[in-house]
This record gives sequence, structure tokens and C-alpha cells, in this order.
Amino acid sequence: MNTPAFAAPWYAWLLLLLVPLVVFYFLKLRRTRKLIPSLILWQQVLNDRRVNAPFQKFKRNLLLLLQILLLLFCILAAMQPYIEADGERAEFIPVVVDVSASMAAVEQPGGPTRLELVQQRLRAIIDNLLPTQRLALIAVSNTARRLTEFTDNKRVLRAAVDGLRVDEVPSRLEEGLRLAQAMARVRRVRRVLLYSDGNVPERIDFALPFEVTYEQVPPAKTNIGITSLSARRTSLTEWTLFVRVASAVGDSASGRLQLWRDGEKTAEDSSVLDAGEGERILFPLTADAATRVEIRLVPEGHDALSADNRAFLDLPAPRPLNVYCPPALTTARHALAAVEGIRLFPNDRDTPPLSYDLLISDDPADGERPASVRLFVGFETLPPAARNLLRIATEPDEFVDWRRTHPLLQHIRFYQVQLADSIGYTDGKQAADMEQAGFSVLAEGRHGPLILARDSGDALTFWFTFHTDRSTLPYRVGFPLLISNAVDIALKRANLSESVALTTGTLPPLLLDPDTEYTVVGPDGHKLTVRSDANGTVPSVPAPRVGYYEYRTGTTVAKRVGAALLDARETSLNVVDALQFRETRVEQATDNPAVQDRNLWSSLAAVALILLLIEWWYFQRPPAVHNPAA
Repeated sequence: MNTPAFAAPWYAWLLLLLVPLVVFYFLKLRRTRKLIPSLILWQQVLNDRRVNAPFQKFKRNLLLLLQILLLLFCILAAMQPYIEADGERAEFIPVVVDVSASMAAVEQPGGPTRLELVQQRLRAIIDNLLPTQRLALIAVSNTARRLTEFTDNKRVLRAAVDGLRVDEVPSRLEEGLRLAQAMARVRRVRRVLLYSDGNVPERIDFALPFEVTYEQVPPAKTNIGITSLSARRTSLTEWTLFVRVASAVGDSASGRLQLWRDGEKTAEDSSVLDAGEGERILFPLTADAATRVEIRLVPEGHDALSADNRAFLDLPAPRPLNVYCPPALTTARHALAAVEGIRLFPNDRDTPPLSYDLLISDDPADGERPASVRLFVGFETLPPAARNLLRIATEPDEFVDWRRTHPLLQHIRFYQVQLADSIGYTDGKQAADMEQAGFSVLAEGRHGPLILARDSGDALTFWFTFHTDRSTLPYRVGFPLLISNAVDIALKRANLSESVALTTGTLPPLLLDPDTEYTVVGPDGHKLTVRSDANGTVPSVPAPRVGYYEYRTGTTVAKRVGAALLDARETSLNVVDALQFRETRVEQATDNPAVQDRNLWSSLAAVALILLLIEWWYFQRPPAVHNPAA
């Protein structure tokens, strides 16, 4: 059993106050001499003198004993005694709190959320905080936020705990641990407290430099939610929506799926799932214009998590794919002419768009034309960063290997394709240098790369390091397939063939008016100001809540984007009892660290208050009436 210790032993000097307390009882005022008509009170006077004797006073005066005890308990409370826990007590403790979507789950209607249970435990830790201990609060969802520095200010810590809010995003605990590791560079951190409901990945890519105490709150069990939403175009105006719903691993669940189109409910279907099961539901949709789709899940019975009951999807207006290919590339234009649903430029009928969906060219000057997907052929079209690593020679070459699973090269076989030019690396250069320069090698020849790719975010670019007209590729069956694959990639980039719902976390960049300031208003009313660049690209913005985000210029809504949770793990409410890090496995803690060091000062202060009340009663009680007749 551990012996009590004192957090503030220097207050022991207050024990000197016992001396004046006792002295005051010795130095009572002498009585004044009086003439009295009778001696009947002499016996009472003798009794009073006997009571005033010093040692008799200690023996019989209850009021003095009460005041001594009161003073002793007050001094002990000021010295802040506590019973120290087993093991070494940390002084600087980061507290990492999981605030991902599943922490909003409730076990029963009206019950506390998982985060509220964690807040109760944290308040207990703060109440039992010792003067030598400092806490730093870290909230982690898909990113980590430091809410406080290391501090023993209980008011600041309580305010930070009360301000914790759930982010409706998946959990990435390693982000919070990395932030704790950064804080450990300036403070000696031996232990980190981690609070979660256990709905986290089984393996966490992080090497622990400190001890982790994994505190798990009881998880919820019953839940049903939407885990994915996408759409595929089957014709120019026909779409098929694919909705997947799943239930939590703890219990079966059921609900109704509603299809809302531009604010009106147009279809409904039901789903009944056993524990841990999933189901895909299809909705056909006809849309001859841009359409806003929302899927709502109405649970039947208790639903632990409401954040996964909505999903949003914007379907673009049907239009042809705008493709640019110079007349000089006759073989490519011939292959494009056989593809349905495209508008080929240049032509004599249509006005060229500001930006193309697909650009195929052998002219380096066409690199200035805006396009979402670009395919250049010829060594001269390579950017300097790639061209400086390569050389071209007039000698035969052929394909040796290629990435068959890449969307551009699917279903294509380059066997026996002959090239008139050979592409190789310059002296001392190799494929690793090309990768380091930011290019992916999709196909290799005998001496160097034949197809390169780079995705810059706003544009996906492919380079054929050789010219297709100086090869047998245009005369092979694979060439039309290659052009068709490029068209499919462009269709997907333009959301003309497929559309996938956006998820919470971060909204992708948008293309709006150039050099314009926008106010992004989230579902909870939070505002963020961003500005588009000269090309009209608005940067990514955080999206921690499920719902619509509006891009406003003044009172005008320029763009409205919906974000949903759509995470199978968060919906499943599946928990792990142990966290597997790179080299360490951390089991769930069995003891609550909030009570490891038990403070005693509050109990002593309560005893002192009781003694004060007893003393007040004893001093104020009515004196006993002496009855001479008795």
C-alpha cells in the first residue's frame, strides 16, 4: 500500500498558528473584585478558578480541542496530500482525444455520445490534477489540432474539454500521435493518454517513442448508414445510381432509402440487414440537364450515428466531349471520328471552347491550350525536365514492358510494334531519375521510356516519347483502343461518364471565376474566405461536416457542393481492443488513469467544514439551566 505524500509540503509552517491559539486560552482577563451580599456563590468561584488552571483547561475545554482540530485539518488540506499510484508519475502528459465521426454515436436515444463519455473522464483527470502535472489536449480526426499547451490551469483545460466537437470524418490516430511526438521535443513526455471508442484501423503506421495508455469508452452497437454513392451514365440522358448501405457489426438494422432530385423525393426503397452486412441498391434516373441528387436514409428503429444517413451527388448536364486534335494527326483524328459523343476541334461549325476535355497533339505550342487530359506525341513535345534526361537516336526500337492495368493501356498489346526511333537515357541517368523528376513511366523500350505520365491536379498529361507516325502503332488494332481509353479517361475527369459523391475531410479544387474572392459557408454556418487564381482555380477547403458547402460572392451563391461521410469503417462501429503500431502492440487499459493519484485535500477540507459547524453549534448552544431544587 502506498503512503500518502504532499504536493505542497511548504504549507506545514502554518502549524505555528497552534501556538497563539493555545496562548489565547491561557491569557484570559482577570475578574473584577465586587462586594456581594452573600457567600453562597463561593463554591462556584472556586470551581471557576480550578477550570482556569492551564492543564485543567486542556483536559476539559471541548471548544479548544475543536479549534485545534479545525486548524490541523485546514493546514493538512493546504498541504494537498495525495496517495501516489504505483509506478513513476509523469509530469507532462499529452491527452489525445479521438473526435472522428463514430464518437458521435449513442447507445440509446437521448443517451450520451462516445465523446461525452470521454469528456466526463477528462474532467475527472483535471479535478485530480496535481500541481506538478501538466496536461496538453490534442483533438484528432483525419487531422490533429492542439487545443492547449502543457498547462495545469484547470479553467483552461476544462474550457478546452467542453469545446471538443465531433468531426464527421474518418479517424487517423497517427496524426494526433505525431503531434504529441512533436511536443515531446521540447518537453519530457513519458506517457500519452489516448481516448477513443476503438473504431480505428487495426494497424497504425507509427513508431511509438513513448508509452501509450489506450482508454476505450464503450462502443455503440446498432447503426445503419450509407457507405458509398456513385452514378454511371448509360446513355446521353440516362444514369444509374449505385447506393451501398451497411449495418454495424453489433446488431441488425433496417431503413428506407429515399432518392431526392433537386429538392423533391422521386423514389424510395427499403433495406433490411443483419449485423455487419451490406447491400447495393440501384436507382435509374433520367436527366437531360444538370441535376442535384441527394440520398437520405431513414432508419427504422434506433440508429446510433446520424452522420452517415445522407449522401450527395451532382450530375452534369449531358454534352459532347470537347476534343482537340490538329489536322496533321490524321490517324488520331480518324480514330476519334469513330467514337460517339465527342465534338472534335478544329472544325468549321463550332466555336472553340475555353478549355478542352481532351487534347491530342504533336505540336509543342499546343501545350498552352487548357485541357483536363492531354496526350502529346513526339520527342519535341516533352517538357525540359524530362527531355534533359533522354536522348533520341535514329535506330529501331520496340516495346519491352508496359503497365497493363493503367487506364490508358488497358486491353492493349504492344507486341511486335516497331519504332523508327530509339529513346534512351542520357549517360548516368535511369528510371529513378525520371520518377524523381515527377514523371511516371507507363511503358519501357529497350533503352528508355516510351510513355510518360504526370498528374498535376488540374490536368493529367501523357507523353509518347516517340512519334506515332514513325511507328507501326497506328496500323495495329490497339491504336483505336488507345484513343478510346484516352476518351474514357477524359469522360471520367469531366464527370460525363461517371460521377462519385464527395466525402468529408477536404473538398477538391473547383474551377470558378478567375481572381475572385469567395466565402465558403459550411453546413454549421462556419465561414472561410478563399480566392481563385488567374485560371479560376479555387483551392481545396476543409469539410469537417456532412452537408452542403456554398461558395458565395456577396449574397450570390456561385457553387453549391455536398459532402458526405461515406466510410464503411465508421458506419460499422467495429472496435479494436488493441492497437498495433509498427513495433508495439498496445492493449486497452484496465485502470482509469484519472484516479491513479488520489487527492485527499478535498476530503480534509470537508472534515474541517464539519468541525467548524460543530464548533459554531457548541459555541452558540443555549446554556444549561441550573435547578437548585434538584
